[in-house]
Order: sequence, then C-alpha cells, then structure tokens
Amino acid sequence: MIDVRSWSPTVTLSSHVRATPLDPVHLSPEDTGREPSREGGVNGLTSVFAMVVAITLPIELPHSVSAGALLALFLAPTIVPAVTRHPLGRWLARIALATVLIAPLITVSTLSSDHFRAFSSHAALTSMTLLIGLVVQIFAVAWACSVIGVARTALLYGITSTMNAAVHPASWGDNAWKYAFAWSISLVVISALARAPRVLQFLAIAVVSMYALTHDSRNSAGALLLAVLVTCLAYAVYRKSRRGRDIVVACLLGVCAFGIYSLVTQLALDGYLGQTLQRTQIGQSTSQIPMAGRPEYGATFALMHAKPMGLGPGVLPSGNDVQVGKTGLSNLGVVPNGSYVDGYMFQNAFEVHSVAGDLWVQFGIPGLILAGMILVALVRATLMMYRSKPTGDTALCLFLMFAALWDLLFSPLDANFRVVSFAAGVALWVISARTTTNATATTNATATTNATGRV
Repeated sequence: MIDVRSWSPTVTLSSHVRATPLDPVHLSPEDTGREPSREGGVNGLTSVFAMVVAITLPIELPHSVSAGALLALFLAPTIVPAVTRHPLGRWLARIALATVLIAPLITVSTLSSDHFRAFSSHAALTSMTLLIGLVVQIFAVAWACSVIGVARTALLYGITSTMNAAVHPASWGDNAWKYAFAWSISLVVISALARAPRVLQFLAIAVVSMYALTHDSRNSAGALLLAVLVTCLAYAVYRKSRRGRDIVVACLLGVCAFGIYSLVTQLALDGYLGQTLQRTQIGQSTSQIPMAGRPEYGATFALMHAKPMGLGPGVLPSGNDVQVGKTGLSNLGVVPNGSYVDGYMFQNAFEVHSVAGDLWVQFGIPGLILAGMILVALVRATLMMYRSKPTGDTALCLFLMFAALWDLLFSPLDANFRVVSFAAGVALWVISARTTTNATATTNATATTNATGRV
C-alpha cells in the first residue's frame, strides 16, 4: 500500500524504491533549524532526487523550459500526490489544469471577435510552456523543501541560478545586478547563513541591500530590509499574546515600511544612490502615476474593461487593442508613444509589466485567478512566518515572500516567473507544514486530556 501523508514523498520513485512518510514536525516552520534525518523516514534516494531537482530547476532550455521542470514531470507520481494532499495544493492544481484547458477556447473566441488580430504558434507555445513551467516549479519547490529543507533547497537553487545568469550575458541588460544577479545572490547569502549567528546573517543582508540600493535595485533592497525588520520584530514580540502580537507587528511593520520607502526615496532624490536612480526617482515623483510608478497599469485596466476575458496565448493584438491600451496610458498623463510603448509594451504582444497582468492577458480570468491564489499563498505564509517561533530560515522565507509579492504586481512574467513560483512553492510548504504541526499539537493535547481524565 502507498501511504501518502502531508508533504511526504510516499509514492514510489520507481518500482524498486519506496519513500516512507516524513515526520512533519521535523519540517515545520517552528523547527526549520533541523534537516530531515533518516530516522524521520526520508529515503536517501529521494533526498538525492530532491537536490537534483533544486539544482536543475534554474537551468534554462528553449521556450522557458528548465531541465529541473522536465525532471519534476518525470517525478510527478511522487510530487503531485504529496503536494495535492493539502487543500491549497489541490486547488492550485485544479485551477492550473482549468487554465490550460480553457486557454485554447479564449484564443479562438478572441480571434473570431476581431479579424484584425493575428495568431503566432511560436508565441502560443512559449506562453503555454511558461505557464506549465510556473506551476511545475511551485510543486517541485514545495516537495523539495519537505525533503531536504527550505535552506538547502534555496541554496542549491540560488547557486545554479547565479551560474546560469553568468553564462547568459544577454539577460544582463544595462544593469547586470538588477536584471540578473540581485535575487539569486541574495538567496545564496541568506540561505548560506541560515544556521549562522543571527547578527551575522542580518549584517550580510544589510550589506547586500546597500549594494542593491547603489545599483538601481530598490525592490530587491526593500525586500531584504523588510525581511530583516520583520524577523527582528518576530524575535521581539514572539512571546506576547497572539492578539497583542498581531497588533504590535502590524503597526510596526507599517511604520517600518513607510520609513524605508521615505528614506530610500529621499536618498535617491538627493543623488546619494547614483545619478541613474536619481533621474528615475525624479521622473516618478513628478508623473503623479499611482501603483508604484508603473504606468502600465493604466493600459492593463483599460484592456480589462474592453476585453474582460483576456486575449489568449499566441494572440497578437490588433490596432484597436493597441489603441485601447494607449488610451489607458493617456488617462494617466503618459505620452502613449515612444520606444518603450511601441517597442516593448505593444510590439507584437501586450506586455503590461506585471506577472498577474500578463497571466490575465495570456490566459484570461483563469490566469487571473491563478495569480490571486499565488497572492493568497504568499500573504498567508508571511503571516504564518511571523506568528511562528523565529529561526534562521525566517529571514529567508520572508525575503522570498516580499520579493515575490512585488514581482507578482509590478514585474513582467517572462523575466520573473521563476522568482514568483519559487516563493509560491516555499509558501505552499510553509502553510502545509504549519497546518500539519497545529493539527498534530491539537491531537496530542486531546490525547493527553483524555488520558488525564481516565486517570
């Protein structure tokens, strides 16, 4: 019989190797300082497969496919039952499946409603493989965290991701740190120091965040600084009552976030963070554009109003679609022309500079629901992390959540889906492990009460 327990790789890897259930307590956010042991029931071969998956997930192949995703598909009989054991994993799998099945119908409907739209099979293939890769990585990361721990999974993934960026200079753009190395190097530094003294980890994060600020990478620096601050708050208020702790942390987090934003903005305006960032900040401060200075949201909301179902994978927008998007930009006071608008946002496709927005453009309402589920998982995992006993992995998980939340709302899908899906996989594992730990504690407490009553 195959016994599947929460986050347990209990389905056989082959006809000869069987992985026995994990003890979820060893993998809970309250005990992440310990790696799974053989006594916990993790088969050695399963651990090897999990490490190989973590190492190969960032290795890019054509059409946004990764080597690790192919390996994860091979291991689907092990990974999928383990992840879908939790309700959130099941819903994620169902919505992803519905998105894939409904996508061709959206494409057909969109093409038939406007005959000036065109279809690109290459773009459709890229969109579908990107969506499948996003979901596969979520499942693979969640499973790998349950087998070898979140710190080891992040370290292996971060090292390979850094090496992959180093051998693909085309991805560097005009700022190698911002576009290629910021997230992966931050991941390596935090995860490598997860077992180090707390002060050393915080100092390293501060150094990386300062470097990010001086290299026009405010979102990376903000995620790092918020991770440190929230972790410090968790240490400071952990022993308070839950109600008092939630209120204190919510207030302090709001004050700290506003303080970081104000400080970074003022430093950028004064030129202390470089002339490039100074020009960017001055432009955003004078444009009166909401939503973190991203004018693309004007086009996104205009397109959603005109075409609620999205366009579908592979659909190339017509002149009317482009005009709708440009009207949305004009409503925000943005000049709807220029190399960025015509050469990036509306060049043979819609690029609205948001993972959630891009999922809607390419996969309609199902894609937007999928983005919403990822958002819920990230927020819920963040709340669980600060409510749990802080450990060396707390700062790591919080950094992943904050960085992914930003990219989900304000970064393009094709360049950031790995960041979002990795964090979503960790979030799925955190939620499942925490839920399992609470259920185990409740069961033990009930058993103790019953035993005391009988005595």
